[in-house]
Amino acid sequence: MAALAAEWLPPMMAGPPATAEQRSVLERLTGMVEGQTAASFAAQIQALLDRPDAEPLLTTIDVPTLLLSGREDTWSPVSQHLRMQRMIPGSIFVEVANAGHMAPIEQPEAAANALREHLIAAMDGDP
Repeated sequence: MAALAAEWLPPMMAGPPATAEQRSVLERLTGMVEGQTAASFAAQIQALLDRPDAEPLLTTIDVPTLLLSGREDTWSPVSQHLRMQRMIPGSIFVEVANAGHMAPIEQPEAAANALREHLIAAMDGDP
């Protein structure tokens, strides 16, 4: 699992960790991966491969929806989120700078602020 973490995690992040905080995030994520087993990882990948395509349902979403993506996310890129946004009526999209696939962990303040603003707007009746 250590080898998997070393290969799998860095491309999910926004570049190599440059600050102590970024290195700490990578270390914590590495610990999480190392705490799993090869069987649990295989089951996770199989679940991803077997999951049904939810794209046809996007047009039926009728609740306030926030799509958030790290600018450097190569696993689920901004373009994918923008395509989803076009399908979800009234949805909003927030792009998080200096973040990859782990945006809420890489940039927790930016992700929390986006979510907070979205929830406030939803409570006020705005999309």
